[in-house]
Amino acid sequence: MDNSPTKQKFPVGMILILILIGLGVLGSLYGLFIATLAQLGPWQVSGAGAIFATLVIDGIMATIFYGIIKRLKWAWKLSIGWHIFSLVVTPINMIFAFLANKTMQDMLNQKQILTRPALMAIILTPLLFAAIIQLIILIYIARKKDFFVN
Repeated sequence: MDNSPTKQKFPVGMILILILIGLGVLGSLYGLFIATLAQLGPWQVSGAGAIFATLVIDGIMATIFYGIIKRLKWAWKLSIGWHIFSLVVTPINMIFAFLANKTMQDMLNQKQILTRPALMAIILTPLLFAAIIQLIILIYIARKKDFFVN
């Protein structure tokens, strides 16, 4: 009689999360070749600081990716913590990025191309989309605690 625990199949939701994490890491690494710029709350860093910040974030995401593949219990905790942190930090970074962006401020003040509501919609739509995705992932992973067995 085999007493070893049976491994669950990899749920489609986890596969989608892994794809999303993998594409995010690859996209941000690719972005380092285009522009070394990062928004860290009220500070906009460039050069080596932006590279360091991006690599730290990518390292955390790659660690979560590895932990999900190996079904490690600490990956569940790290993932929950990261997504809660992201839900809080993303709107803060978006707001500060808008406030620090002179081009956006000029467009808003001069009303050349877009009206104020249109510009605000352009700014808030990605923020809302990111928050919804983060919340869906957070709820899904929170419910899948039993998936992480090691």
